[in-house]
Amino acid sequence: SGSSDSSSGGSSGNNPQPNPNQGYSDNPEGSSEANRAARKQGGNKSSISLSAGGVSISISNGKVTVKATSDASISSATYTEYEDGKLTLDKPAKKSKSIYIPSKISTNGKTYKVTRIGNNAFRKNKKTTKITLPSTIKKVDSGAFSGASKLKTITIKGGSKKNFKKIVKMIKASSSNTRKCKFVHVK
Repeated sequence: SGSSDSSSGGSSGNNPQPNPNQGYSDNPEGSSEANRAARKQGGNKSSISLSAGGVSISISNGKVTVKATSDASISSATYTEYEDGKLTLDKPAKKSKSIYIPSKISTNGKTYKVTRIGNNAFRKNKKTTKITLPSTIKKVDSGAFSGASKLKTITIKGGSKKNFKKIVKMIKASSSNTRKCKFVHVK
C-alpha cells in the first residue's frame, strides 16, 4: 500500500521539467509581472512612441500626435481617438502656409483613420492659405476653420465626386470664412 504513493504520478516530490512553450505569467520576477505593475501604475495614461519613414507618432493619454521629421508632405498635428480606430484632428502643431492631413496614421500595429475635423481645429491659424484633407472626413465640427482668415484653397484628396460635395457642404456650414474658398477635388 505504500508503493501507491510513489507511483501515483502526482507532482509531490517531483520537479517537473520546464515547458519551453510556457509563458512567464506566473513568474513574479518575469516580464509579465513588470508589465502588470506598469499597467497598474499608468492605467490608461500609458504612452507609445514610434518613428519611421520621416514621421514620428506618439500616443499618450488618448491623444495621438504626429510630427513630420523629414516628410514635408505630412503636417504635424494632434488628434484624439473618439471611436475605436477613428481620429479627430484637434489642431495642426504648426501654423504654416500649407497643411496636409493624411487619411490614415499607422502606429504600433494599429491603423487609425482621420474622419473628423474638431471644433476650432484651425483657430487663429492666420498663416494658412491651403489645406489638403482626406476624403475619409465624415464630420466637420462647428468653427473648425474659424480664424483661418487667409485660407484660400481647400483640397479634398481621394474619394468620389459625391463624397467631395458632401465634405465641402460640411466645411462651408462649419465656418463662414470658408464660403469664399476654392474647393478642389484630387483623385
